[in-house]
Amino acid sequence: MIEIKNLSHQFGPRLILDNINLNVPVGKVATIMGSSGGGKTTLLKCVSRLLTPTNGEITVDGLNAIEDPEGTRRKMGMVFQSAALFDFMTVTENVLFGVRRHKTEKEKSEKDLVAEVLEDVGLTPDAGKLMPSELSGGMRKRVGIARAIALRPKVMLYDEPTTGLDPVTTYVIDELMVRLARTQGITTLIVSHDVSSVLRVSDQIAFLTGGKLVFDGTPADFETSTQPEIQEIIQKSRATEFVLTH
Repeated sequence: MIEIKNLSHQFGPRLILDNINLNVPVGKVATIMGSSGGGKTTLLKCVSRLLTPTNGEITVDGLNAIEDPEGTRRKMGMVFQSAALFDFMTVTENVLFGVRRHKTEKEKSEKDLVAEVLEDVGLTPDAGKLMPSELSGGMRKRVGIARAIALRPKVMLYDEPTTGLDPVTTYVIDELMVRLARTQGITTLIVSHDVSSVLRVSDQIAFLTGGKLVFDGTPADFETSTQPEIQEIIQKSRATEFVLTH
């Protein structure tokens, strides 16, 4: 599980996160939403230990993330918004990058591992020969996910995983994230602004505004929330026409 207690973070005098408390149970999918500049990406970076929070505690699968950032990262897979593949490496080399750096014992051959994780994300072993420049946006996302799960993480973190994708590919990536959580028991934390995607994948939604956690609940409760910022984002995501003023 992921447990966040009294977490705050400042950039100089600016308070970005203000006393955040959030728990994500084992194997569940939680999504962080929020207004622009609300602190959602900063929170994800604190959990991944790309940032050291100013105050508070973070526990990941029983490990203190503040005191042991390296140990915590070994339990995590991270998928960046752009997939962050190395353009000079093949898909196979990208998938094996983290494995070759962090795994001390080989559970199976690299060839078998690559074939297995590519199959997990809906790609054939032949895709391992391709370069990132030969991949579509959806395929790049899948390879990014394959690279992350090759380390057999207990926790997956996704930063805007469906940004820039068409609705059909977005659905496929959504289904993949949920399937991995369900079948492999991976605790999942997602940052997203895509309301349709969030409602489809989430067991739990956390909403940040002005650095404060103003909502933490189920998708059903999210849709009926009276929080003004949440009402606005839901209404505008579903709008089929504009109210024009003169």
